[in-house]
Amino acid sequence: MIGPHHLDKSFQYSSKDLKKFLERPEDIDIKKSICIDVPCGNGRNIFFLASHFDKVIGIDINREYLNEIETFKAVYRTNNISCKIYDLKIIIPDEISKANLVSIIHFYDKQVIEGIKRNLQPGAILFVETPNCRGGNYLDLPNENDLVTFLEGFDILSMKKNYCNSNYREQKNISFTAVLIKC
Repeated sequence: MIGPHHLDKSFQYSSKDLKKFLERPEDIDIKKSICIDVPCGNGRNIFFLASHFDKVIGIDINREYLNEIETFKAVYRTNNISCKIYDLKIIIPDEISKANLVSIIHFYDKQVIEGIKRNLQPGAILFVETPNCRGGNYLDLPNENDLVTFLEGFDILSMKKNYCNSNYREQKNISFTAVLIKC
């Protein structure tokens, strides 16, 4: 499905936190670098990432989404985007180990993220923006203990958390955005 982001060269539909991070050049040296957008969906962030990186690889399980990205590469006049289909619950692609930045936006699956974390090279940046606390999405988000485990092996460049659920007696799930560097 074609979304408004496909024709928006101002990238207003891209992640605001990702844009803020990448527009601060002191935080990351992106010359000659590789970024992986996983899962990339139908390209909401991939074209913005392509404006900052030499090479961007979009990974998703949905072939239709990847075809949409391929179609709109001409609109953006970019040849630094490639798309690959993977089920990340089955295999973590080798490209993860070569990436300078891996972007995971509006997605949280503990098994997939653990696989990505294991395969990142030291010094690589992991940008994670989980789904928000609305709807049923928050039920899959980590709680405080899970988040502490998630952060092991990383230096935190920035992090903001939003606690889901209103019942203080139960362990709350956390929606978060984090910029992490693998130690």
